[in-house]
Amino acid sequence: RRLKLLKSGAEIYLREPYCEPLEEAWTGWRPMTPDSLPVIDFSPRFSNLVVAAGHGMLGISMAPGTGKLVAELLSGEPPHINIEPFKLARF
Repeated sequence: RRLKLLKSGAEIYLREPYCEPLEEAWTGWRPMTPDSLPVIDFSPRFSNLVVAAGHGMLGISMAPGTGKLVAELLSGEPPHINIEPFKLARF
């Protein structure tokens, strides 16, 4: 069902979104959190590691903002947004 939805979505924008014969088809889990918000926070174990994961299907579109936030956290700058909703401690 998911592959059919992806194919029909691609048909709108691409001249030849897929071809026959289909050699292989598979789907995988998206990196999501239980509350659907990404985790963007320092690792509790390593002080120089920032976790930035769990964006689900929005990873590419959220990458610029997440990258900016990660850079701010690692450089010690004040974050441009409130990071409380994204902290690991919420779990």
